[in-house]
Amino acid sequence: MSLAQKQIRALLINPQWAVYIDIPDYLDLHGEYACLAALAERIQASVIPLNMGTVLELMRNTEFEPVIRQIIHDYLDSADTMQAGNEDDCESFKQGMQKLLDNLKSQQIDALKRKLHNGLLSADEKQLLLLLLSPSKTPSV
Repeated sequence: MSLAQKQIRALLINPQWAVYIDIPDYLDLHGEYACLAALAERIQASVIPLNMGTVLELMRNTEFEPVIRQIIHDYLDSADTMQAGNEDDCESFKQGMQKLLDNLKSQQIDALKRKLHNGLLSADEKQLLLLLLSPSKTPSV
């Protein structure tokens, strides 16, 4: 199970942890990363507290439903128990999110560098690359 899948699973079980997710708009999201971002966004937009059932309902008929169904199916087939996380689990979730963001930033930088090398970088992309390479942790684009 990938880190993104683990984060999605943790978020399904503990929707309140969506408050710890802040994925910048400038990152290129696809696959499981896009699923995690969409899941967090829908939970954060909810005005009522959510449980796993209501979260699943929010994701019904979306492009991410198959990904979520597969993660739940794999989880139910494993020996893990489906219970809410404690403080240590929450801390692991936060660390996992930071690792995912770092990976996404690195992937974005690599993709932009390839485009730069091939002379295909737009002015906006050059600015984004400079921001991503700057020492500040969170560029504002």
